[in-house]
Amino acid sequence: MELGGKKLVVKVDAKTKTVLDEYKGTFISAVIEFYKQYITLLQVLKTKLFEKRNMFFMIIVIHSLA
Repeated sequence: MELGGKKLVVKVDAKTKTVLDEYKGTFISAVIEFYKQYITLLQVLKTKLFEKRNMFFMIIVIHSLA
């Protein structure tokens, strides 16, 4: 970590390091899970958009045939 252009070094004992490492792991897992859900949502929205677009084109074709 840098602070004012200088590297900041923090020394911790073994117990604190374990807690910090667990927190980092939990945080990274939560971020990964968030992005997985975000990607899934985008895929669903994309599918819905294509369904609406296809429905719109079908209406135009049916109308032009009438």
